[in-house]
Amino acid sequence: MLQTNNFRVDTAQLTSRIQAELQVPRRASAPAPAPAVPAPTVPVQAPALSTLPDAVAATVAPAPASFPSEGRTFRHRLRDVPLVGSLLAWAWGLARLADTRSAAHTALTRASDAWNFAAAQEPWVRAREAQFRGQVDAGLQGCLGQIHGVRAEIQQLRTDSERDVAVMRVEMRGPFQEIAALRSEIEQARASLAEHRQAEQRLQAELEQLRAELRGHREVTEAALGDHRESTEAALGDHRKAAEEALGEHRRALEAHVQAALSGEAAARQAAEQESRHRLAALRQEILFQQRRLSASLEVRGAASGHQDPGAGPSVPPREGAVDDRLNAFYAQFEDAFRGSREDIKARVSVHADRIVLAGAGTPERPVLDIGCGRGEWLEVLREHGLAAYGIDTNDVTVSACRARGLDARRAEALAHIRSLADGSIGGVTAFHVAEHLPLDVLADLLDETLRVLEPGGVLLLETPNPENLLVGGMTFYNDPTHRNPLPPAVLQFLVRQRGFVDAEIVRLHPFPDDHLLPQDDVIGQRLNHLLYGPQDYAVVARKV
Repeated sequence: MLQTNNFRVDTAQLTSRIQAELQVPRRASAPAPAPAVPAPTVPVQAPALSTLPDAVAATVAPAPASFPSEGRTFRHRLRDVPLVGSLLAWAWGLARLADTRSAAHTALTRASDAWNFAAAQEPWVRAREAQFRGQVDAGLQGCLGQIHGVRAEIQQLRTDSERDVAVMRVEMRGPFQEIAALRSEIEQARASLAEHRQAEQRLQAELEQLRAELRGHREVTEAALGDHRESTEAALGDHRKAAEEALGEHRRALEAHVQAALSGEAAARQAAEQESRHRLAALRQEILFQQRRLSASLEVRGAASGHQDPGAGPSVPPREGAVDDRLNAFYAQFEDAFRGSREDIKARVSVHADRIVLAGAGTPERPVLDIGCGRGEWLEVLREHGLAAYGIDTNDVTVSACRARGLDARRAEALAHIRSLADGSIGGVTAFHVAEHLPLDVLADLLDETLRVLEPGGVLLLETPNPENLLVGGMTFYNDPTHRNPLPPAVLQFLVRQRGFVDAEIVRLHPFPDDHLLPQDDVIGQRLNHLLYGPQDYAVVARKV
């Protein structure tokens, strides 16, 4: 039994049918030969195949030994096709099997027709019956052999196909697994996308709700803000009126207090002032006389000896803003009258001593240089802390006073002296109330030279009047006629940083005593105290990298 997916061929049944067709009896209508009368011995001559009908000629024609060789070559070419060649060859074999079955059935039909035709013909057909049967048997055997060959080929094709399918399954197992994994990932992504879409819809709904709430809150806030603005403006107007009234009362009380104080002492003070004026006029005359004598003596002595104080540096022409030598005595007395006593100044500047100590300056190898030492209060504080320091000033009177107290003070112009120093030879440079006397270009040059002569980590300290205090910036700053202009703290700090110093900080100093302050019951009183009675001085402290 030969079986395929499309049809079934029963070879045994086919063989028995062919044999039955070969044994079909002659037709009954054919006359039986007369046994009694012997037929004349006439040689039987088989008719030519060309004289027979087409069906008989096709039947008795010799059957081909096998199928054409082109079919086998075509089947091998089919098997050479990549991946599906075995399946194509197997399908071609199935098609060949159907053709073989059809050819066998046609042959049987034609044989049956030929046999029927031959039975009705002349006796010569009987002679050919045996020969014809032999040929049919041979043809049948050839067909059976071909059927068995096709069956073997189909079996081989089936085996090859199964093997190829198994190989394909093994080869495709990985891609199939990847496809399954991709499908799983796609399903997960779809589920996640659905969840995200749902979450986005929820967030959108919440956002719309929040927007609606925000619009409601905005309307309520704007309404409340309008009410609050109106009430605040009304309260501020009332407060301003109350403050103005309180300030007027305070001013009137202060004026009354001043008038009362002056009225009680007016007579005595007037007499004392009259006497003081006379004595002051006499002293001024004496001072002017002595000053002229001193200046003339110094000029004569300088012209005769050409002597210059040690440490003064190279001689330079008088700079802009310098005090004329004829006013040295005036400026010394001016400091006594307007700046304060030595004890007050020492108490004020002593707050900077710890900064010098922490910076490591003031050693004999790296002393502190005080520019514009004046009466020497800061030099005394440094000496009391055990620090090496010296000062320079252009005023002969103050320099002599410092030397009389045992301080190292030298007469020299600041920029000329500092230019004469070696690089990194100074531990610290200080200047109290000097910056406001200098033009901007001179101050910048002084900072540049200071940066050069300071040792790494050396400290710079500049103290000057604080114009943030309105009384200082608008009045007391101009008590000194040699002052040029106030320097705001941020400006001086910027200049110090811009010239190369680091860690520049502002230290505000010396506020007015508490007895000067106005009542601080409200913001206006606190603000006025800050603007009028705040720090009178400030210092910029920086260092060299």
